[in-house]
Amino acid sequence: MRLNIKNLKKYKVLVEKLQKSRIFFVFLILLIILELMTFISLDQEFHLYFLDVGQGDSILISTSNYQNILIDGGESEEVLVELGEVMPFWDKKIDVVIGTHADSDHIGGLSFVLENYDVDVFITSDLEIRDDNLDRIKDIGYEMGIEMKEFIAGDSIDIDGVHLDCLWPEEPFEAENDNQNSVVLRGYYGDFSFLLTGDIESEQESEIVSSNSDINSLVLKAAHHGSKTATSDDFLTAVNPDYIIISCGYDNKFGHPAEEIIDKISSYNIEILRTDRNGRIEFTVGNGAIYMELEKR
Repeated sequence: MRLNIKNLKKYKVLVEKLQKSRIFFVFLILLIILELMTFISLDQEFHLYFLDVGQGDSILISTSNYQNILIDGGESEEVLVELGEVMPFWDKKIDVVIGTHADSDHIGGLSFVLENYDVDVFITSDLEIRDDNLDRIKDIGYEMGIEMKEFIAGDSIDIDGVHLDCLWPEEPFEAENDNQNSVVLRGYYGDFSFLLTGDIESEQESEIVSSNSDINSLVLKAAHHGSKTATSDDFLTAVNPDYIIISCGYDNKFGHPAEEIIDKISSYNIEILRTDRNGRIEFTVGNGAIYMELEKR
C-alpha cells in the first residue's frame, strides 16, 4: 500500500494544530487554577508576623491588599525561608524595608531580601553610619534604584490602613552605641496597636515616655531581645501591653532574655511570647476581631 504524500502532509498539519490547541487548553486551565488559588489566598486581613530568624529581629506587616513592610531581617538567609512561609509564592514585592539600626542581627539578612524581592524604599535611622552590613545594603539599594531614606522622631508611614509613627531617634541625639540609635515605631491598624523598639535601652525608653507620645499598645516587642538594659518599669506601665514579644535564638550565647526581665514582666501579668520557644508569632486582624497564632505551643 502506497502512502499519499499530500494526505500525509495534511495529516501532520492537523496533528500539529491539535497538539498546539491541547497545549493552549492545558495552559488556560493552569491559569484559571492559579487565579482561583490567588483569589482563595487573598484573605483581606491584616497580619503582623514576628518571624523566627534565630538570634535577631525580623517583623513583617502584611496589609489587607498584600502591601508589605519588613522591619529588620535577622542575621542570615533564614529571613528568606520565613518570608517564603508567610507570603504567597507569587508575591515578591516588599513596599518598605526598615533597618532599625546597623547591628548584624537586625540588618544582616536584609541584603538577601533586597537581592530577592522587589523593594521600593529602604529606611534606617542614620545612613551616614559606617558599617559593613549597612554599606552592603546601601550599595545594593543604589544599584537597584531603591529609594534610601532616614527616619527620625515625627516621621510616619501610611500604607493601606496601616499607620506607623517614628518615636525615636530624636534629632540631634548623640548615641553612645548604635543600639541607642534604633528606630522605634508605634503602629496601629484600626483598634490594633503595637510598639516595635529595636535595641533601645532604658535611657531611650525614659525619653520616649517623657515625650508624652501615645505609646499605649496591645503588643510590645521587648527591646534588645529581653536584655536587662531595657524594659524599665516606667516604660511597661506607660505601654501597658497585653502581650510582650521577645525575639531571640534558642540557647543563645548572650543569655537573652535576662531572667530578671522575665520575672519583671511576669509580675505585670503580661503574656510573654518568645520566638525561641514559640517559633513564628502571628497576629491577625479581620472580621472585627484580633487573632493570635503560634507556630509552636
